[in-house]
Amino acid sequence: MNVPPVSIIILSHNRATELKTVLHHIHSLNYPSEAVDTVVVDNGSTDDTRSFLEGRRDLRAILRKDNIGVSAWNDGFAEGKGEWFLALDDDCYLETDGLRAALQAASAEKADLVSFLVRNPQRPSFVFNRHFNTGLLSFWGCAVLLRRNVLETIGGFDPKIFVWGHEVEFMLRFFDAGFRHLYLPSVTAFHINTPTYSEYRLVTNHRHMGYIAGARFPGISGIRALAALLVPFVDGFGRNPLARLNWKLATAAVGGYNDGRRRNYRPVGRHVAEVYLRHFIEFSLRLRIRPALRIARPDRRRYFPFLLETASLRFDKDKEV
Repeated sequence: MNVPPVSIIILSHNRATELKTVLHHIHSLNYPSEAVDTVVVDNGSTDDTRSFLEGRRDLRAILRKDNIGVSAWNDGFAEGKGEWFLALDDDCYLETDGLRAALQAASAEKADLVSFLVRNPQRPSFVFNRHFNTGLLSFWGCAVLLRRNVLETIGGFDPKIFVWGHEVEFMLRFFDAGFRHLYLPSVTAFHINTPTYSEYRLVTNHRHMGYIAGARFPGISGIRALAALLVPFVDGFGRNPLARLNWKLATAAVGGYNDGRRRNYRPVGRHVAEVYLRHFIEFSLRLRIRPALRIARPDRRRYFPFLLETASLRFDKDKEV
């Protein structure tokens, strides 16, 4: 196998214990150490993360004074030397042969981004991809393998999205540029912490989805995406306690949409937008009204394959291939 150089970029914030575990597993990867460089970007941690990093000679540490969220990965991308970047949360790592297997598959499939099956090491039966199936239209942001030229072409993560939803915004630009996403569930990424859901997280995610609709969808497509985001508000109107939360969700979505429109970003192509409007539940009005269609529609399986099925997708101007 050709051994391309890989930069592992870890984003950390107040998880010193988990970070130590992740670095231990990185050193156990079945991949030539001379082909790997590691960069840790610390987002203003206040625990002992910084003192731990300052004593390491096997990595480069970027110590930020403030926490800017997921866009701090961009600092690490700028420092990485590899042909590929493995972006990891400070509580996520690949299985021992994962990096080698992912690069082999990427070469065979001519892929530019590889996403993985995500499990919890303490609860092996808990599969994040079953908890929320991102399919080929997004990925679990705790672990992703990216080719360098993707970042050189479309840039990194949008600094306007602090956390949650940044993967979707990135993938819209990714597909619009003609790159290929390979979903590889034969490789497992282990996410130490299980997701927690709160009103704050739900509202923030809804705002970011509204922002994406305003910033990246062309013309009327953005209005259609926003309409889908407003469905929970209509569904819960007048009912307590849903009415209060759904009012917050609706307000967040509209505020995010208006913020996105003010960005004056170049929108993605209409065909890319149309696939998301038909198949990605947050942006699909029909799917939000009739959730059963998430499983019932056979054509959705192209974009949301079964968990044990390798699949890839890219867009070539006016069609997906």
